[in-house]
Amino acid sequence: EISLGLVGSEMCIRDRPFVEDAERTRRRLDEVLGDSYAVLGYRVNPTAELSDTTKAYWARWNTRFIQVNRSRSGSRNQPLSADGVISVEDVDNKLGNWFAKVRDCVVIVRPDRFVAAITTPERLESVLAKLQGQLS
Repeated sequence: EISLGLVGSEMCIRDRPFVEDAERTRRRLDEVLGDSYAVLGYRVNPTAELSDTTKAYWARWNTRFIQVNRSRSGSRNQPLSADGVISVEDVDNKLGNWFAKVRDCVVIVRPDRFVAAITTPERLESVLAKLQGQLS
């Protein structure tokens, strides 16, 4: 089970849940997150409210934007997809349970797998701007 672990004032995702990509390949979430920052939207496209300027800045960091869908949530059991993001299905519902506990649907994950922020799609632009200020 995914748990929120406190390390100082930081939160991290401790478990390595499985997801399924568009080709129905079962992979660990870590593989999908990549080696840089990642922005996960649970059942939402995390880029939907972002400006082109913000997207361009985070592209320079090789940030991955990932939409996590419930397992088999697409019509006729087809995976849901969204433009400009990686779409995966939460095959064991571990991410769904985790997101239910944090109450917002967008999470920014640092390269070390610590959660940098938990927010909503509407507030993501300003949250990323604050993080950008810390990195510049």
